[in-house]
Amino acid sequence: MRKVLNFKIEKEGRDKGKLFQISEMSAVAGDRWSTKALFAIAKGDVVIPESISGSGFAGIAKLGLQMLLLAPYDLCEPLLMDLLTCVKVIPNPKDMNIVRDLIDADIEEFSTYADLREQAFKLHVDFFTQGEPSTSA
Repeated sequence: MRKVLNFKIEKEGRDKGKLFQISEMSAVAGDRWSTKALFAIAKGDVVIPESISGSGFAGIAKLGLQMLLLAPYDLCEPLLMDLLTCVKVIPNPKDMNIVRDLIDADIEEFSTYADLREQAFKLHVDFFTQGEPSTSA
């Protein structure tokens, strides 16, 4: 079962109190994302240790999301947008059964996009950074 996180915006601003649901990518989507991210980071002239270069999300977890921002924009931007595909909105926190895809009007603050991307990234890599073993064989 994929991990799911409900994330509430706590920062002051127009999005304060909005609730979002962030879901883990499928294994194939996550593998593609992490491979593309490692290649993008490498294009940013970041030296990737050999021990990380073939390790998918585990490697990305060690490098961190900030390393991706060193990649050229044309390689980085699609990866950042892909993280947002994991995010849905819960338009009425009193009815958690209604969850829908994001539309532009759901987010009014630039910083909310960064927060949602960070949470999506963490959802995918936290078990690597906390030392928990993988559940796959």
